[in-house]
Amino acid sequence: MKKRLLAAFLVATLTATALVGCGSDSGKSNDGKKSKGGKEVAIMVPSADHGWTGAVLTYAQEEAKKLSKDGKYEVNVYAATDVENQIQQVDDLLSNPDNLAGIVILPYDNGLQSTIEKIATADVPFVQFDRVIESDIINEKVVANVKGDNEGIGYETAKRFIADGLTKDDYVYEMIGDNSSVPELRSKGFRKYLTEQGWTDEEIDKEGDVTVHIDGEVQVVPAGTQVKLEPGMSITIMQGMYHDFEVEPGTGPVLIGEVSQCNDDNIDNRFNPPAGRFPEIEEDEPPYRLLCNEYPEASEK
Repeated sequence: MKKRLLAAFLVATLTATALVGCGSDSGKSNDGKKSKGGKEVAIMVPSADHGWTGAVLTYAQEEAKKLSKDGKYEVNVYAATDVENQIQQVDDLLSNPDNLAGIVILPYDNGLQSTIEKIATADVPFVQFDRVIESDIINEKVVANVKGDNEGIGYETAKRFIADGLTKDDYVYEMIGDNSSVPELRSKGFRKYLTEQGWTDEEIDKEGDVTVHIDGEVQVVPAGTQVKLEPGMSITIMQGMYHDFEVEPGTGPVLIGEVSQCNDDNIDNRFNPPAGRFPEIEEDEPPYRLLCNEYPEASEK
């Protein structure tokens, strides 16, 4: 019963952070005063001073003050300046888990999976807000996942575009952003409305021309075109363009080198159809060579 009441409290706290306001902070906040309440409820959000994220932060701070007044819990807001800062904040909180009643977290980005799993493993009740990260242990332990109607946002966006004159002859560039469910659902809603207006799959996407750079020369080719590279040639593929490589049968061994911009292999790669970045391996014997994601963390000296 106690856990159920706490879960309800966490959800209520989280719901409050979704309301509208404005302002900012950086770090822990509760009017700078230590509450005399009981265990701590930590509300963890990215730091921002404008837009929707800024509104979330401000309203979280306002609600934290109200909820701390009854003395039952000490409610604090932690505003992270970047991913590393939010990871450190979580680590600091988990250093004393017995003092935690629960955590409400809006993950800074999808790279926090291992951090969210730490919360789950520590058996601290937690709620994910807006950005939902999933794994077996997270799904088992999370109290609730609360997020907006991203498919509805995409649907209403398409409706607005058409109301403003979008036609089948126009081009819409879709910036994916990351590989979370947010852009996927918004894209689904956008396409759903276009379909309801009579657009076919061929008219919506996958049939337009694409631009590539071969040895520095700009070339525009139809989507799905095979581009043949001779030894020594190079091709530049821009972000957001699905592509694959294959070796022409009978040509013998081929050595291919790739130069990428800085990226996070866990969240900056997207596959169609969706697939994991790294393969699942049945570890039935010691590895002969480690994959890049299998190296142990460096020890601190």
